[in-house]
This record gives sequence, structure tokens and C-alpha cells, in this order.
Amino acid sequence: MKSKACLNQKKAIISSLTRLKNKTLQDINELDSTELKIRKNRFDVIGEELKTLFDNLFSLAKDDEIEGYILEKQELLDTWEEMLILLERRVSHLNKTNKSTEVIHTRNSDSTEIKLPTLSLPTFSGVIDEWLTFSDLFQAAVTNNQNLTGAQKLQYLKGVLKGDAQKIVQSLPITDGNFQIAWDLLKERYFHKREILSSLMKKLMNISPITCESHAQILKLVDSTKECVRLLKTLDLKVEGTADIILMFIIQFNEPNSSIPRDANNSVLSASAKVFHPVVFDATSTDTGPNPPNVNNPSITSCSGFDSNSQVLLCTALVNVCDSFGGTRLCRVLLDPGSQACLITNSCLERLGLPRKRTNVRISCLGASDTRTNGISEIKFTPHFTSNISFVTSVYVVNKIVGQLPHFSLDSSWSEPFSDLKLADPTFFKSGPIDILIGVNIALPMLKGQSLSLGDNKPFAVRSDLGWIVAGNVPSEDMFSSIAVNSIQVVTDELVSNFWKLDSVSEASLLTSEERACEDHFIDTHVRNEDGRYVVRLPFHSSPSKLGDSRESAIRRFKSLEHSLIKKPAIYSQYRDFMQEYLTLGHMELVPKNDYAKREAYYLPHHAVLRDSSTTKLRVVFDASAKSTSGYSLNDILMVGPRVQRDVYPIRLSFRTFQISVCADLEKMFRQIRISSEDTNWQRILWRDNQRRR
Repeated sequence: MKSKACLNQKKAIISSLTRLKNKTLQDINELDSTELKIRKNRFDVIGEELKTLFDNLFSLAKDDEIEGYILEKQELLDTWEEMLILLERRVSHLNKTNKSTEVIHTRNSDSTEIKLPTLSLPTFSGVIDEWLTFSDLFQAAVTNNQNLTGAQKLQYLKGVLKGDAQKIVQSLPITDGNFQIAWDLLKERYFHKREILSSLMKKLMNISPITCESHAQILKLVDSTKECVRLLKTLDLKVEGTADIILMFIIQFNEPNSSIPRDANNSVLSASAKVFHPVVFDATSTDTGPNPPNVNNPSITSCSGFDSNSQVLLCTALVNVCDSFGGTRLCRVLLDPGSQACLITNSCLERLGLPRKRTNVRISCLGASDTRTNGISEIKFTPHFTSNISFVTSVYVVNKIVGQLPHFSLDSSWSEPFSDLKLADPTFFKSGPIDILIGVNIALPMLKGQSLSLGDNKPFAVRSDLGWIVAGNVPSEDMFSSIAVNSIQVVTDELVSNFWKLDSVSEASLLTSEERACEDHFIDTHVRNEDGRYVVRLPFHSSPSKLGDSRESAIRRFKSLEHSLIKKPAIYSQYRDFMQEYLTLGHMELVPKNDYAKREAYYLPHHAVLRDSSTTKLRVVFDASAKSTSGYSLNDILMVGPRVQRDVYPIRLSFRTFQISVCADLEKMFRQIRISSEDTNWQRILWRDNQRRR
């Protein structure tokens, strides 16, 4: 009954393969890349079904039937492979056709070929406001494309319509003449000048007002206005006559302070834009002339209203932070009443050995730029001079809080006026890194209100629970050139480093868990013998005891193969030569007679594969997928390692890395690797070079 079911299944699969083959040959020139991919997937499914079917037939077939099944399987697989090759060639042809439109010709003799990204067609769901934009884009991409037929254009049109718009054309058959009919129906339904004009004017009057001095909001206002004006021109309206009205709308969206004259003499530049507080800057310009135009530079931020010729000391302190080992570590903190959260650097948290919880919080920084946290943790800290008072707070983990503070070291004489005070940071005048930022919830309650000042534009001290905190202006006349060069150089180095990282060829490979386990197995078990050859163990993921008896099935298939080879002396001779070469080269060895009856073994059936186009006409294939009596084959219990062959793309990229490339062919490369004697019984074969031998 099982044999009859397999034969019925074979008829169904062959019928499916034949129908799909004929349909593909008929439609091959009309299929696009997506349809070709779907068709190829269907062939892949049929190929898997064929292989499974013939595995079952081999296990059920009689001796005189096996040879016929082998030939039939080979013929069907040849047909299957021919169709896959045909589909791949068609896909390659379509890709070349698409690439040909992306070549830019210049007036010079040289030409540059640029691979443009694939354009996605716009969609339209029946919203009148979106008709003009959709119409422009679709006509440019599809309607005006002379290489497309009317039927293809209608097919694309139906694919991008949704909702009510789709219902208008869904009943039209896909023919060349129906595309223009469908387009006229849509245009009649959605191209209403009066409604579109009314919608555009409402959009213009409802533009979000500017609420603060933000270049992003100004650009948004400009972009929204330009979009409305462009769409008005699409309606063939004379926009020039309405310029005063549109200008009135634009003025009303400006924030009130935009018309207040600025002090053009202040020109203060930030030393770094990668900070968390807008007051972290130092004076780097003494120019009293007008400000130069704003330049889009990631390392500079403009600030106004600050006296030059001075640097600002921020509120820093030294604290003892409890680590995970029962001790404390000295860390430098920045008290920031303008921050809503407390922060800690990655490096500091790793030093402390404290655990973190996963979280993803966005922190808005200077210039409205954002950064993402790397987790959250909890710290306990005390002043550096006493443990009688302690503070506990949650801290978000970030890569960097701010650069060195102060930006350059000051003369130690600035600490002399405060020598009688218990300072929170006795090294406030030395430039150093910041490990932790304390936000408003902790920082403000620490301050006690008592202060000591050295005079106008000079540092002052404020009493706090952490000690006296020194902050304020530090006049200096010789700091400008070194600061400006330093800060810009650091950021430039970082940008150049990122550029080279972006342009470099990645050599990392992504492995699955099974592939990684296979790699680890090789590393742990392989050795080299006295000849220098690698000796490896088979990578079992299940116990070999799962394998049942495979000898009887292998004998049955071998006798059928031998019977067939006797009828073809030329092929039989090549087969014997191939197997003799295996023995002569030492790539297989005879099983000792006393091991013949060993049950812990697996026998590999084998058969010939003929390729007239190959330099080696006959090749013997060993079938490790043949099922044993337990239903398992050798392949079923072995791990699948990573692919040995590299993709074409990384191979091409490798030519960028080296000046000289060498191509070579290693003959019988995989046979140079020995299998450990502990595993050779799982790769036994049956063979005799004439029928007289038993």
C-alpha cells in the first residue's frame, strides 16, 4: 500500500512539474522580477518533494526496480535544474536592463555608472488632497514610460490604488486600451480644482506656528509653504498675484522675538557640541565685528550674551561611590540643576561593577539633538571627606556626558582663596573627565544657600552637602588659540575615523547557533597527524545510536547498481577506476574482517553521475541521506556548518583590499582532510570490482 501511495504521489509531482514548466516557458518573457522569484520558489518546493519521494521509493523498491528509479530521478532533476537556470538567467537579464537606465553620460570620454535605489510607486487611497502629488509621480514613473504597454501600466495602477479609488477601476480587465479609460475615470472623480484649491488654502492657514527660536521650525515653515505654492502652480493658477497674501500668512507664523535686533558684537563659540548642558562653553573669540554666517559644522555651537576673555567653572565635586565589591571608588560628578535626570558613563559603571537594567530613553541635549541611553542603574555615594551622609539615586547610562572640565587646567593659585574651606572638589582647577551628572532632584536640595565670592567676574564658592563648590568666571588672556585648535581637532579626528570605518570592508560573519556550535566543535576536536593533515570528528548533534540498520538497504542498492553497470562496460570501467583511485590515494581503506559484523556502523549507498560537459565525465556520489531502519539517516543527526563558499559580492570587495589577486584550484581539496578513526565506521561503503568476489 505504501508503494502504491508513493507511485500516485510521483505521478502528481511529475504532473505539477510538467505543467509549471510549460507555463513558465510560455510566460517567461512577460514575467517581472517579483513574479520570477515566486515562480522560482514554486520550483524549489517541487524539487524538495522530488528528493523526499525518491528517498521513500528507494527504501521500498525491489532490487530490479532501483536502477530505473535512479535514472528517472536524474532525468527529473535535470529538468528541474534547467528551469531554475532559465529563471536565473531571466532575472539576470532584467537586472542588467534596469541597470542600463542608471548610467550617467558626461561630455568627457569617461562615464560613471551609479547604482540607484529602487523607486517605489506612490499609493492613492482616494483622498482629494493627495491627488495632485500622486498624479505627478505616477505619470512621471509609469504613464510617460514608453517601454510599458497599456496593460502593464493598468496593472501597476491597480497595484497602487487603495480603498475607494481601487473600487473605481477594479472591474476593468487588464488590456492596453483600458489604461486610459481607468485614468480618465480617476481624474474625473478626484481632479476638482475648486476642492483642491480650498484644501491647499486651509493647509496654508493651518501651518504650525513657530513657538521658539528653532531653525528646524523655520525650515518646516518654509518647506510647507513651498509645497503649497508648487501645488497651486500645478492647478495653472497665477501665484505671483497672490504673493502679498501668502507673505501675510508667513509673517503671522513667525514667533514674536524674531523681529528684535540681536547684538551683532557677541561672537562666542562652543568648544564642543556633544554636551548635555547649554552653559558648557568657553570663550574662543575676541572679534567685535559682525558675526559670520552660520556654518553647518557639527563641532561648533553658537552662543550669545556672554563676556569673552573668560572661562566658566561649572559645579564639580569628588564623591565616593559604592561598588559591587563592598568598597568605594572616587568619581568626579557634575551638579546640573538644568538636568531632569542623573547620568553615568559606561566606563564608570563598568569600573564600579554595578548591574544595569535594559531601557531605551531618549535624552534631549544641546541644540535639540538627541541621544539614547544604554540602560539604567542605581548608585549610592557620599562626600569624599565623610561617610556620615549618603545619597541614593537612579542613573541613566550613556557613552559620554561631557568633555574635560574645565576645558584646560588653571593655575593652582585660584584655589588659595578657598584653602580654609572643605572643598567638594579640591582639584576644581585641573582639567579632568566627568563620570556622573547629578540632576535637579538631587543637586538643588544639596545646596545650602551660603556663598563666598572673590568679586565681579571671578569664581565664587557655594556651600553644599558635598562641601564647598567652586564655580563662576575665571579671567584669562592666553587661552584662546589652544582651545579652538584642540576642540576642533578632536571632533575632526572622530569624523575622519567614522569615515574610514564607513568605507572599510567588513570581515565579520553572522553565524546561526548551530553553525557556531559546529565551528566550536571543530576547534575543540580537530588535530593534525604526523603528515600535517587535519583529522576531524563528525559533528553529531544527536547520538549515533539513533541510526538503525543500513547494511541491507545498501546491499540491495549496490546489487542493483552493479547489475546496471555490467550492461554498460565503459561506465563500469570508469566506476572501477574511480574507486581504485580512492583506495590508491588512501582516501578509503578496507574494513578489517573481524569488524564486518559490527553493528555501530552506517553504510553509504552510492551511484554514478555522468556529466559530458565536465572534465571528469563520471563522478561517484555517496548518499548520506539514505534512511536506516530507524527512519534516521547520517545527515539527519549531523550539524550543518556554515557555508564554505563565499558569496560573489564579498569576493569582489576583496579585490579592493589587496593590490594583487591570485586564483588557484586545489585538486581533491576536501579529501585531504581525514576523518578520525573513531568515526570512520559511520561512513562505510560496499564495493567489489567483479561479481566473483563476495
